[in-house]
Amino acid sequence: MWGREGQCIYCHKYCLFAAIFLLVPDVLINLAASIVLEARRNQKGLGVLEEDRLLAGGYRFQELHDLEEEEKEILLDAAAVLFLEKNVCFREIFNQQTFLVFPSCTVSIVKVISKNQLNLILE
Repeated sequence: MWGREGQCIYCHKYCLFAAIFLLVPDVLINLAASIVLEARRNQKGLGVLEEDRLLAGGYRFQELHDLEEEEKEILLDAAAVLFLEKNVCFREIFNQQTFLVFPSCTVSIVKVISKNQLNLILE
């Protein structure tokens, strides 16, 4: 029984995403660009975003200001899925927190660092 409800919710979200994307494709494209720029602004130069914070609307994006909550959720989810499917970013779990890592946005690290040094950088 739960599977059917879950499938219905997924289909409903997918249909809403398709409708939004067909009507205003620039919104998703501009949102994707803003997400990459936000990753690039990471204070430590790591090119990462907190996945939960992104999907919960914790980052402010101009493209989402005039949209309903459900539309925001759909667009953020769609952007994250597209990034992951197209290998623009990857997921990394660190200290029980999931990050989306954008390799093209990371500052080059020339030397190899130990795990302890990595903990200091991420804290």
